[in-house]
Amino acid sequence: MIKKEKIRIDKIGDHCTGCGACSVICHKNAIKMLPNNQGFLKPHIIEEKCISCGKCSAICPAQNKVKRTGRISFHTYAIYQLDSKYTKKSSSGGVFYSLAKYMIENLHGVVFGAIYTKDHLVEIAKAETMKEVFPMMGSKYVYSNTKKTYQEVKEELEKKRFVLYSGLPCQIAGLYNYLGKEYENLITVEILCHGAPSQELFSKYLKYLEEYYKKPIQEIRQRDFSEKWNLFITKRIRIIFKDKQELVLSEDFDPYMSLYIREISYNTSCYHCNYTNLERNADITIGDYGGLGLKYKFSKEIKDGISLVLTNTEKGEKLIHKLSNIYIEKREIEEALLFNTCLTKPTTCPKRREEFQIDYENMTYQELFQKYFEKDIKYKLRAYGKKVIIKVIGYKRLGKIMYQNKITKRKQK
Repeated sequence: MIKKEKIRIDKIGDHCTGCGACSVICHKNAIKMLPNNQGFLKPHIIEEKCISCGKCSAICPAQNKVKRTGRISFHTYAIYQLDSKYTKKSSSGGVFYSLAKYMIENLHGVVFGAIYTKDHLVEIAKAETMKEVFPMMGSKYVYSNTKKTYQEVKEELEKKRFVLYSGLPCQIAGLYNYLGKEYENLITVEILCHGAPSQELFSKYLKYLEEYYKKPIQEIRQRDFSEKWNLFITKRIRIIFKDKQELVLSEDFDPYMSLYIREISYNTSCYHCNYTNLERNADITIGDYGGLGLKYKFSKEIKDGISLVLTNTEKGEKLIHKLSNIYIEKREIEEALLFNTCLTKPTTCPKRREEFQIDYENMTYQELFQKYFEKDIKYKLRAYGKKVIIKVIGYKRLGKIMYQNKITKRKQK
């Protein structure tokens, strides 16, 4: 029996992820997802429409942790697409492309994933052709708006169509709570995540760049593979302006990504996330394979990227082995855990997080990026220092040093 209590943002507060499940379940359209004073989407109740049915509160993944059936002891894989054309368009090894291709061409199903709209908004959209899948490829370091996709997924499932849904772990949790039961024709893929900034901050960043360079942006790629893959998965951002000129920046020297890697621009819920552990909810987990080969030798040379893949259910395990044109190698989970801490615990809230949020609410976006990027001398010194160290000793040697430090710290605990 549903407890008749409407969702209250003051109750779930810092735990609300903004997945939007509450908004979609409300058949009275009494819940709108609106940005809060930190820029993150949160449920807003339209009191005159609300009948206090309790459905929103009952499915909220911040209040009701997902309890899926059919979990298996996961398997860990390193996988990459053999066709480098698709690997280069992807974030890591192109596994999402392979999964989407199998879903559409072999199962005649539909795929849901994050895209940029023409206005550079990040939303979950539906694809029925591979042409529609291509915009979903590549990382978007923004919390995507799920819109009405949970409802669309249910409609497709009820038609007996196969569905592949890709999203962040909290979004996958919201989907399962919304559906309320298991569907054999649903495959879920979660993107390994340790935090996500808001769309509002991302939009302010784009305005900042357009003003700084005095020209409009046409396209942005938050993962550019113009350089060879490295152990630390260094992110390079490619900005394409409407005059066709391009700007390529490493993560340490980009105003937005520098905030991301310092972990101060995430949603508050990210710092005590319910889904940063090895009890994964999705059928398949995919992410960057940082540190690959440091503990156990990897048999191939990596040029264009490689994916860490965890299969968490029998459905996920079977599907991975049906994919074509991929290289797949089984690995040990201990290796993946060393450089993927979000598999064991949430991101630690940085000391400057509160200061950043106060500034976010009170500063213009020009003032914000000037303080935390242009005029942040301490940060820039660290960024240049890191660049020099990598140039002198190289990624591989630095990786081995960091690996030994991690092993030493573990033994000391």
